[in-house]
Amino acid sequence: EVGEPVPTSSEVYCYVDEIIPPHENSNIAMPMVVDTCGNVLEPGEPTLSNNYQSSSCTGDFTYNYTYQDCAGKVFQWYYTYHVLPSQLHFTDNGLTDVTLGNACYSADVTSHLKTNGDVWNMYSTDCNNIHSLSVTSEDVVESASNCSWKVTRTFTITNGCATETKTQSVSGGNTTAPTFAAPNNITVFRNLDSTYDIDPTITGTVSNVSATCSTADTTYQDSAPATNPDGSLTIVRSWTMTDTCQNATTKEQTITVKPASVTVTITGNTASKTYNGSEQSVTG
Repeated sequence: EVGEPVPTSSEVYCYVDEIIPPHENSNIAMPMVVDTCGNVLEPGEPTLSNNYQSSSCTGDFTYNYTYQDCAGKVFQWYYTYHVLPSQLHFTDNGLTDVTLGNACYSADVTSHLKTNGDVWNMYSTDCNNIHSLSVTSEDVVESASNCSWKVTRTFTITNGCATETKTQSVSGGNTTAPTFAAPNNITVFRNLDSTYDIDPTITGTVSNVSATCSTADTTYQDSAPATNPDGSLTIVRSWTMTDTCQNATTKEQTITVKPASVTVTITGNTASKTYNGSEQSVTG
């Protein structure tokens, strides 16, 4: 008496790519069934049953082959494909984060990030003839300050069975200090009562101000007057310009304060007086 052939199975990701026996291109070896008469039996066309779940992309496809011997005895052989969820394969790592050395924030900074199409090209999937790739993305602005900003793009990749996420970010900020021209060094004179005035309206203020994607505040700090051998004073005024990102530039201006100078020159009936460099004439 001939015994029943032992059922056989295999695990596959793409059932539709499998070629079932007795097709000559099938890679499945069918059992040889010999009846009591010594005849090698050939099965009829198999019947198929399955419990495949499209929602999980898993299930079993079972083929039932029927053999009948010379005495009319029927034998069954079962071959089952256990279908595994179709996998995603990441084939190229081009999703590196981007840092822009000195850049203001704007909506077009996302042009430095990969697109859905770029990421689609980085993936492959099992059974791509029935499971097609889909890529979507969402941008999250973590900070939009010109001083320090960051945008993260999250890609969602799916083939209908498996789903993955990948992220890429672009970040930057203003790291450039403001530029300006300090006022020229200047000499002023004391008044006759020895006082002096070095207000910026007299000694000058900054010019040619430029601040990258921000505004800037200007302050100054004077050093203690240093007395020179000729009795003049030297004051170093430090001008500092600080932008809203706390980038700062400092430049110096030297202010020299000289004693009051009065010179009277008499020529005939005309007297001229020079006071701190300004000449006045008196006739009489």
